[in-house]
Amino acid sequence: SRGNKLERLVASGGGAKTRLWLEIKASVYGCPILTPTDPECGVLGCAMLAGVGAGIFPSIDEAVRRLVRYDQEIQPDPSRSERYERMGTFFNRVYLESETYWNEMEGL
Repeated sequence: SRGNKLERLVASGGGAKTRLWLEIKASVYGCPILTPTDPECGVLGCAMLAGVGAGIFPSIDEAVRRLVRYDQEIQPDPSRSERYERMGTFFNRVYLESETYWNEMEGL
């Protein structure tokens, strides 16, 4: 809504393991989603930071360039994007209209 357009996303963790979920997200966001060869990449990130701190890599950019690899790129499906946009608009309207009920239920 600020005029920024996503060029691509990188998926990691459990959500990066299910191709259907990645296809849905790519179509919702309207941009490709890359999956790293190792979807549990938090440990790799820690290792890269340690490598920079220890002087093994001169910068985070260099550590990423040398260690991060992607094995697939999921493209958005424009026909699905249009439908998800309509569904999102509907969901937001329903959510806003029912928000007072959820707040009231929280107090029960």
